[in-house]
Amino acid sequence: MKVFSNEKKQLLVIVFLGASIFASLTGIIFFNFSLVERAQSFSSGGTAYSSYLLAVLPVLIFLPFKKTDKRFLSFWVIGIIIILMGIITSMERTNIAISVFIIGIGVLCRKINFKNLIIILALVSLFSFISFQNNSFVISRIIANPLYPSDRDTIIKGAKMLMFEHPFIGFGPRTFRSTFPLLNEFTIKGVGGWHNDFLQIYFESGIIGLFSFLIFLSVIYYTGIKLFGKDHNNRDLTLSFLLSVSCFVLLVTSGFIT
Repeated sequence: MKVFSNEKKQLLVIVFLGASIFASLTGIIFFNFSLVERAQSFSSGGTAYSSYLLAVLPVLIFLPFKKTDKRFLSFWVIGIIIILMGIITSMERTNIAISVFIIGIGVLCRKINFKNLIIILALVSLFSFISFQNNSFVISRIIANPLYPSDRDTIIKGAKMLMFEHPFIGFGPRTFRSTFPLLNEFTIKGVGGWHNDFLQIYFESGIIGLFSFLIFLSVIYYTGIKLFGKDHNNRDLTLSFLLSVSCFVLLVTSGFIT
């Protein structure tokens, strides 16, 4: 990356974003044709799908490239709309809340002006309404039973039962299925992990492993903040990547930081 020209860096980021927008669009299409209960990609379920889209969102919003170019501006606005649509139709409530937070940061940092914000909100609302009219299965279930327990509730319950058994060095790697006490309570029988990086590392490696992991995250933030202060030409891109990492950290129930 250091030897790339700015034009090549721009192209690399545009290709990355274009692929992400395409992935989001496929999930939206699957959802609208009722091929899936929640939007998802070819290779992953709704949680992984929307979590990765969420990490793409700050990069898209904080692009330092020329928004005066009408073609690029159209790509930018349409891209944000499609990414948000993918997150919303995945029905992951935590991800939706964080995406709203990221949009708010974009507005506060003046990366999204009022006109574009209105366009984005109006079109996302319209297409979301149409999508949920086309596929109302999950919405109907949530309305009928809004407090329906999820597998994450079962994971938290099981974690409370195990948390003091091996606090210092944990149970060892990949021991979830052999140690978790409530496997029979899962609605999805193939669950094979904690779906939470902090819990996973604690139960596999104990306090020692978790402390090491927190130091690792601290180094990422320290390096990013230091770079943000020094490299004034790439501040927007640095901030967008820091926000992407922060999205994964905030998604404590997803388990995608590693």
